[in-house]
Amino acid sequence: MIIIPAIDIKDNKCVRLSQGKIENVEVFFDDPLVVAKKWEEKGAGLIHVVDLDGAFQGKPVHFKIIKKIARELSIPIQVGGGIRQEKTIEQYLDIGVKRIVLGSALLEKGEKEIEYLLKKFGKHLIAGIDVKNDNIAIHGWVQKIEKPVEQFIHNLNMMGLQRIIYTDIHRDGMMSGLNIDMIKKVALASKMKIISSGGVSSMEDLFQLQSLGISNLEGVIIGKALYRNEIVLEEAINIFQKKEGA
Repeated sequence: MIIIPAIDIKDNKCVRLSQGKIENVEVFFDDPLVVAKKWEEKGAGLIHVVDLDGAFQGKPVHFKIIKKIARELSIPIQVGGGIRQEKTIEQYLDIGVKRIVLGSALLEKGEKEIEYLLKKFGKHLIAGIDVKNDNIAIHGWVQKIEKPVEQFIHNLNMMGLQRIIYTDIHRDGMMSGLNIDMIKKVALASKMKIISSGGVSSMEDLFQLQSLGISNLEGVIIGKALYRNEIVLEEAINIFQKKEGA
């Protein structure tokens, strides 16, 4: 189980939101590059970067900052937030981003267009499944789609995506623990590799996640628990992370 630190960028700073609400913002670092280097030095093998302003505006806002992170780190990063065009995917891959997270685009584009993107970019694409009250949420989590989670995952399976990031919006940034029932539901519906996100507050949550025995669970994204020192990154990596890395 790969331990993946999260870096969310808003107004050029490293922040955390609570339940994805833009008004519930807490700034942790003025320079996202500084914290990216910190997580790398502490042993992270992969970092999850989100352009929050991009997610709300529907286009990249912090491309220059993310470019610095991708260029100056020796470990891979995956990026999400406002990535809805083929050109944007190409631009991120060109600067060295390893994985691109698609959320809103997967629901707004036609099946043929998604299949085209998969054929062109293949393993670089990750489906971002953001769930709010058992419904899919898009556009920076402010718009809900009345689409069953299991049906959406089935469609992604059929399209040939290799991995998904499942985020529980109500628990994201709340330090409230994991939504175990939904994680099980997502795992049962998916043939893809799964990265869990949202709600991790302690090492106990990580032990609980590991104890589920989900064979296709690839990793877990951790945000506020790292920034508030509730989880020590080096310790979590030593206990839970597979040696083969990302």
